[in-house]
Amino acid sequence: MSPLASPRLVKLAIVVAAAVAWRASAQRDLALHKPVRISSVRLGDPAGAVNGFVEWGSYAVHTNRDSPAWFLVDLQESHRIGEVRVYGRGDGYLIDGPPMAVEVSKDGQHFERSISCETAVTQLSPCHVDMRGAAARYVRVQHRTHLVLSEVEVFEAR
Repeated sequence: MSPLASPRLVKLAIVVAAAVAWRASAQRDLALHKPVRISSVRLGDPAGAVNGFVEWGSYAVHTNRDSPAWFLVDLQESHRIGEVRVYGRGDGYLIDGPPMAVEVSKDGQHFERSISCETAVTQLSPCHVDMRGAAARYVRVQHRTHLVLSEVEVFEAR
């Protein structure tokens, strides 16, 4: 039997082709490595919340107790926003109850489409917000007391 026709190589070729196809169809995270601002920093690094990794078992950034606490991502240009995903902390603690609001803005001053995450937001149970194609350059996550975030992802509407 020819080495090119071996079952192992055929399986490997199928796996590689599937991975390439999945990667090509995967949505691009618009927030990845974009500039961020935050109401305050108690622990961590705000840029860690848009680094493309969920800091499993920990978190990227923790605010002080603010009224409200907020995290802002500048997408650097306007996009039609399809979905925002917010991953909370993974160290076993929860933020002082919901809701956590997700808002968008064209100018960074006037925000709209405030959609709340009504359940506790963790790494295993992130907040998925359908922004229904809202045009925006800025995405803001807010909570009434403080934020502890692992990752914030923003995806363009399809």
